Amino acid sequence: SLAWYELACRYADLKWPQAAATTRRTHAEVLTAITMLMLASDRGRPDDKQIRRALIGWAFNTARRSEVPEDVRRVLRWVAANTRPVGDLARREVLRQVVDGLRVKLDGTAAAATVVARRRQLLHTVLEYAVELEALDSNPLSGLRWKKPKAIVGVDRRRVVNPAQA
Repeated sequence: SLAWYELACRYADLKWPQAAATTRRTHAEVLTAITMLMLASDRGRPDDKQIRRALIGWAFNTARRSEVPEDVRRVLRWVAANTRPVGDLARREVLRQVVDGLRVKLDGTAAAATVVARRRQLLHTVLEYAVELEALDSNPLSGLRWKKPKAIVGVDRRRVVNPAQA
């Protein structure tokens, strides 16, 4: 019965003290992306931009969570009330929707392979934490078949030997 939002906040609080600033920002961005995919309802939903701003700026920022402005507090209350339970991730169709959603940037285009791998790794770590908290029996991501996106490797013509040099 643990909601995804609560788990994500707990995870952010757990990692905050020993994480570097860039790691904190990356965690906040990835947790926000996953949270957006774990929203269960559209009724009364604030604008996506407001939700992302509230999550990155306050919900997943342990140092600022105590000083939340009222308009942001309203958004966070809505998110807390409308995220799926963590147990829903044990269902393949929900987990597949989340994993596939991590492959896409905000503009709808495909994310870079390294970004997708980083997002999936953080999701795996959060789900391991959920197992530790006994919100899940096992990590469902371990059993999900998934093909890692291939990195696009461009050839730098300045570094390649030309026929005259060969």
